[in-house]
Amino acid sequence: MAHETKCLRTLEVFSTGQAARACRCSVRTVSKWVDAGILKGYRIPGASGDRRIPRPQLIEFLQQHGMPTDLIDPVEPASNDAA
Repeated sequence: MAHETKCLRTLEVFSTGQAARACRCSVRTVSKWVDAGILKGYRIPGASGDRRIPRPQLIEFLQQHGMPTDLIDPVEPASNDAA
């Protein structure tokens, strides 16, 4: 799971599955939120019509709904400052 979380922290656009992991909910719930306009995202062209959620919109959604952003927050490099 650590590798998966690291990958989420580097993404600029999330699939519904990735957003579901960040929101700690089901993929279907994320799809419903996008379809209802609650979570801002878009459908990719083609027959699949898969949804994508840009990072800024996912962060805004998580913050507005009091959800943790820890799974998608970028990791700050460790400081070598000795105080």
